[in-house]
Amino acid sequence: MLREPTISENSIVFVHANDLWKVDKAGGDAFRLTSNIGGESNPHFSPDGSMIAFTGQYDGNSDVYVIPADGGSPQRLTWHPGTDEVTGWTPDGEI
Repeated sequence: MLREPTISENSIVFVHANDLWKVDKAGGDAFRLTSNIGGESNPHFSPDGSMIAFTGQYDGNSDVYVIPADGGSPQRLTWHPGTDEVTGWTPDGEI
C-alpha cells in the first residue's frame, strides 16, 4: 500500500513495506530507493528535487537521513538519543 507520498516536478516517492520507492509522475514501474534493515518514513523532496530527506529507524532510534533523488547510500544527519523526525525542507534547502 502506498503511504506518505512526496512529489517533485517529475517524480513521486512513497513508502511501501517500510522502504522508499520512486515512480515517474507520468506512471510506469516504481523502483526501490532503500532496502536497509529498519524502516523509512516521512520522505520529503528538497526544493530543487535533487535530494530526499526521510526518517530512518536504524540502530533502534529514529534519525534524519538524506539520499540523492536517484538513489544511493543514506547519509545520516542527526545523532540524538531521542527521536528525530523529518517534517520537510525550508525554501532555501535546509531540512
